[in-house]
Amino acid sequence: MTVLLAMFGLVALALPGVRPSVVDPEPRWFVRLATVALVLGIACIGSALALSMTVGALHAVTGVADSPAVHLAPEGDLGAWVAAGLLVLFVGRTVAVCARAHDRNRCARADGWLGDHHRDGSHDLVVIPTDRPVAYSVSGRLPQIVISQGLRQSLDDELLGFVIDHERAHLRARHRRALLVATLVEGLLPFLPWATRSAAALRIAVERAADEEAAGSELGRRRRLAQEIEGMSLRLRSACGTDLVRFRARRLSAAPQASSVGIGVALVGIVAVALAAVSVVAHATGDVSPYLALL
Repeated sequence: MTVLLAMFGLVALALPGVRPSVVDPEPRWFVRLATVALVLGIACIGSALALSMTVGALHAVTGVADSPAVHLAPEGDLGAWVAAGLLVLFVGRTVAVCARAHDRNRCARADGWLGDHHRDGSHDLVVIPTDRPVAYSVSGRLPQIVISQGLRQSLDDELLGFVIDHERAHLRARHRRALLVATLVEGLLPFLPWATRSAAALRIAVERAADEEAAGSELGRRRRLAQEIEGMSLRLRSACGTDLVRFRARRLSAAPQASSVGIGVALVGIVAVALAAVSVVAHATGDVSPYLALL
């Protein structure tokens, strides 16, 4: 059971990176579905480790050689000890990644003395005094959109408005949570290429989702923005990948498209893995119950 549950977790982690182009026309849906798939994968692997550790611990406490639930963790006592160690690392790494992400978000916040602060709806718009092109958002109780004077001076009004709307879209959609999930996958399972590929696909989809939200559906405006963004991609090389900027610009130059079939296929895949994992957990819970009666 533990091996099966872990396998379901690995499948869930691989799903977003298998064919990210399936829902590429609608990146906002991809962000939601990929986040759910990665969380499901992490939960399945963590549950498998916890189940193996639990069976080993109950076997050690009861001292029964032929336990009613031994088939749940066929790897034996040694496997249970290994699972316990991995679970401790798993939980510790998760806490460390979340704490580091919280600290980075706090450090990115511009204090009141730094730059010009303007209240803009539900967030602060902050212009910091630097010539480097800077634009990012900070979530929290008082969200911020931070841009630099250099960026504001180098962009025309339309492109500057697009950048601000892009960051505003991040705040509205709470993309920080999706990025935290991607960071967790990269931190917990850096040795699994398909998992890191899924995390990378989620990161790109987050940026494209904000692009789509900020650009709107008017094709003429989208093409103007795409040309301006691609033209300044070389100047942004120090801040983000030139290839990624050009990729996003090319996607903006096309009209937005619906992808109901791709979304449906991705949703069915996630639901199937989730149901299979839930059934394994339910079966395991039923098998552990008589084991507990031996205590």
